[in-house]
Amino acid sequence: MFTEDYVMRMISQALAVFARVAGLKKAGRHEDARQALDQALEILTGLEPRVVRQLDDDGLLDSLTVGERIDADRLAVLADVFREGGELLAAQGDHAGSRTDFLRALNFFIVAAWNMDPADPPAAEPRIPALHRRLAGSPLPEDALVQLEDYYAHLIEKPEEALAAAGVPKREIERSLAEIRARPGK
Repeated sequence: MFTEDYVMRMISQALAVFARVAGLKKAGRHEDARQALDQALEILTGLEPRVVRQLDDDGLLDSLTVGERIDADRLAVLADVFREGGELLAAQGDHAGSRTDFLRALNFFIVAAWNMDPADPPAAEPRIPALHRRLAGSPLPEDALVQLEDYYAHLIEKPEEALAAAGVPKREIERSLAEIRARPGK
C-alpha cells in the first residue's frame, strides 16, 4: 500500500512531465513528447506504457484501487495524461488514436469526480465538459453518454456559485444534459 507522501511525490513527478511535454509539443518534438507521456504513465501506474495501453479502462481503474477506494487524485492525473496524449495525436493527424485517448480521459475524469469528495459527490470538474465538447464531432459510445448524463444530472443539483467557482457554468451543464437526453433512442 502506498503512503500518502509517496503518492503525492508520484503525482508531482507526473505533473512535472506536463511542463516538459508542453515545451516539446511547442518545439514540434512530438515523439519526445510521447515518450514523456509514457514516462508519466509508468510513474502513475507502475506499469510499462505498452501494458497500460493494452489494459481496458476497468483494468486501469483496478490498478488504482486500494481496498474499496480508488485513488482519485492519481486517476485525475492519469486522465490528464490521456487528454494530453489525445491532443498530441490530434496534432499529428491521428484522429482515431486521439479520440481513443480523449474517451479514456473523459471516463477517468468522471470516475475521479465521483471519488474526489466522498461527502458531496460528484466534484465539479471543468475538463469533463471541455472533453465532451471536444468529442462532439462524432457520436459517443452509449456507456459514455450514460456516464455523462448521470454526472451532469447530479452536478446540476449543486449550487450555481459552487459550479461557477469550479469553472463549470450551470448553463453549460444544463445545455449538455438536455442534448444528451434528446439523443435518438433515448
